Order: sequence, then C-alpha cells, then structure tokens
Amino acid sequence: MNRLFTSASMTGLLLCATADVNAFTKPTHKRIVIDAVNYMATNPDTTAYTNRLF
Repeated sequence: MNRLFTSASMTGLLLCATADVNAFTKPTHKRIVIDAVNYMATNPDTTAYTNRLF
C-alpha cells in the first residue's frame, strides 16, 4: 500500500511539474489584492481589517 501511494505521488508530481501553469499575471494579482484591501477598509464590520492593519 505504501509503495502504491509513493508511486501515485511521484506520478502526480511529474504531471504537475510538466503541466503549463495558469496563474494570474503580476499586474492582475496586484489589482485583485488592492481591490480586496479596499473592500476590507470600507467594510471593517464584516472583515478583520482592523486586526490586519498593514
């Protein structure tokens, strides 16, 4: 059972290493973060903004 798990883990790792990564570009990620922080700042009663002042 342990050997099967190790084999499956290695196969999954190889597939992940060779697959194309579809991540946000840096400007897109930055915009998402800015929007999230602005939302938190305007809604401090429903978010933990006051506990997470940057």
